[in-house]
Amino acid sequence: MNKDIMDKYIKIGQIVNTHALKGDLKVNMYTENLDDIKKYSYIYLDLDDKKEKFEIEKIRFSKKQVLLKLKNINHINDAENLKDKYIYINEEQLLKNNPLQDNEYYIKDLIGLNVLDKEGMEIGKITEVLELNTDVYIVKNKEGKEILIPAIKRFIKKVNIKEKKMIVELGGLDEI
Repeated sequence: MNKDIMDKYIKIGQIVNTHALKGDLKVNMYTENLDDIKKYSYIYLDLDDKKEKFEIEKIRFSKKQVLLKLKNINHINDAENLKDKYIYINEEQLLKNNPLQDNEYYIKDLIGLNVLDKEGMEIGKITEVLELNTDVYIVKNKEGKEILIPAIKRFIKKVNIKEKKMIVELGGLDEI
């Protein structure tokens, strides 16, 4: 197991409340599909400025939230202490349970990419990805101006994660 991969954590949700008296937790997931949590047998919580591993005992769903039961959290008082904590997985879990298809990228890998036009002129860096019906990349140039670029083939010509660059054809988007 690669220690570098194990030390990289991805935030996938937040505990927003307790549920019932036996220590169940209400979780808002940050993943596209709530069922993604079923892919994991354990998660990490940030406790005392370090990641603590917790085994998942049971998963249920309620409306648009996940009801999570963690091993050794057996009482509402224990669960109360976890409210507002973020839930993480490590990068190894992500890669194992969520393999990418062609032309798919993890959002974490897009942040910081250098965005260039087809002639190689620098436009800026991706600072954020808005997850809408179609993802939108927020690119900030050297002057601090933001350009919004929809994640569609018409604008995105090439993505190279290894070289940390994205080639785009803006077609007037930068003039708006």
